[in-house]
Amino acid sequence: MAKASSSASTLSDVPDSDEEKNHRMERLHNLLKSHETYAGNTGVSDTVQWVSTTYGKKLVLKNETNKEEADPVMLSTVVKINSCFMDIGLFKPNEFNKELKDARLNAVGIIPGVTLFDEEFIVARTNLENIMKGVDTKMENSPLKDRTSDTCIKFRHKVFKDRVEDLSDEEVESVRERWNPRSKEAVEMWPETIQRYQAQEIQAYDKNGDLLKPSQYNATFHGAVVRVNFNVNYWRKGRTTTIDIVAMRVLSAAPPPVALKTPEKKDPFDVDLPPPRKKTKRA
Repeated sequence: MAKASSSASTLSDVPDSDEEKNHRMERLHNLLKSHETYAGNTGVSDTVQWVSTTYGKKLVLKNETNKEEADPVMLSTVVKINSCFMDIGLFKPNEFNKELKDARLNAVGIIPGVTLFDEEFIVARTNLENIMKGVDTKMENSPLKDRTSDTCIKFRHKVFKDRVEDLSDEEVESVRERWNPRSKEAVEMWPETIQRYQAQEIQAYDKNGDLLKPSQYNATFHGAVVRVNFNVNYWRKGRTTTIDIVAMRVLSAAPPPVALKTPEKKDPFDVDLPPPRKKTKRA
């Protein structure tokens, strides 16, 4: 069982050496290529099909015997997380999510910048595009493009679902500590939301395999190269296709931010004055 990471500042924050990174990537690459559900394998879109559900459609493997009862197929890919909002502790209402219960975690994956996986990222997008066209030919709200990039994969995670059993006071406090609501709106909405809804964590791990708290997602994943396991769903309401996160694992930590050098403050009167001009005698 994975250990819970005690703080956001762990060994996972330390960038890999080139040798460590290459060894990790090569080992994972060999493992993923052997899986029929690795989206970077050519032709994966031909091994799955859409099946109707109460909410819309789910994606399953074609070789499933009972497709209606089968679990959604879990695909995987490797990306660099270019931008993300994965901390509902900083929740602010907007036109799409007016209440905390509607909050979604979002992450935009781009080409990872790792030779072994770069071409397979393009293959994965092609597979996903072919899959999605099976239910959404117009692709107007495609999760394969963003206002900042036409070659990305947009992932999401629905945090809250209806609660089926009450929490004890200790459990309420534990959940609050893991999600760490901090914005004014999150703090105000949290008590009622957590009593009515269950907060669903992602199976999220740093590069050492330590389980992350939800409050650590943003700092850990932003800028990192990550393996993402996900489902693809079509929602009749809204007619949208989503790529829903099941699990994430850091493969290579993001480089540390570059510290900007602050100019030294100087006494405004401590300046070099020009040398005095020599007086010249008039002829």
